[in-house]
Amino acid sequence: MVKPNRQAFLHCEVYGNPKPAVSWQKSSQSDIRTGGRYEIFSNGTLLIRQASEADIDSYTCTADNGVITPVWKTIKLELREMLVARIDNDNGRVMEGGRIKLTCEGRGYPTPTVTWEKMGRPLQTGGNVFISSDGQLTIRDVSTRDTGSYSCIVANSEEKIETSTSVQVVPKVMPDDKCEDKTSQMKCRLIVTARLCGYTMYPKVCCASCRRHFNGELLFKDL
Repeated sequence: MVKPNRQAFLHCEVYGNPKPAVSWQKSSQSDIRTGGRYEIFSNGTLLIRQASEADIDSYTCTADNGVITPVWKTIKLELREMLVARIDNDNGRVMEGGRIKLTCEGRGYPTPTVTWEKMGRPLQTGGNVFISSDGQLTIRDVSTRDTGSYSCIVANSEEKIETSTSVQVVPKVMPDDKCEDKTSQMKCRLIVTARLCGYTMYPKVCCASCRRHFNGELLFKDL
């Protein structure tokens, strides 16, 4: 196995007296000769440079010293590359009515597919959700219901991996003279620390603490 576009070394050790000559064939084709992307070394190793899908095949090494019947062994070359999944997330916290934009980079061989899930439920293009062919997830006109964990699933016929990121949608709120915490300071501190101010019910309970947490960057409306 070799990664795409890397060098593939197919080794063939032969013994005999007189010393046998080595030749290589690809599947049922004629002999492989040194030249271009191919090189056969004196020790019998076949080198294929920049291995690609066209090189996925069976290769036969034949040893012949002209005295006894030639012998051969066959090896199959395959391309493999471990999957990699990475999410670019520049908006861990989004204002209500804004846009969530997440890009998933999925790499590997065989070439993987990229899909999205939110809290374990598959996401598909429709409504305010759009998933592009290159793995970008866009959700427009977001509400607090869009707060949660988003997972990118990268999979091919050999492997499946996933990576996740969290997005918090913060409700718009206007200045309110009556904005105050309606529970203990300790509980409000826990709510702020747990990043729960983006959920509708918590700013109502800890309005003042949540407002201080956002440090005046957000507009508050009547809760």
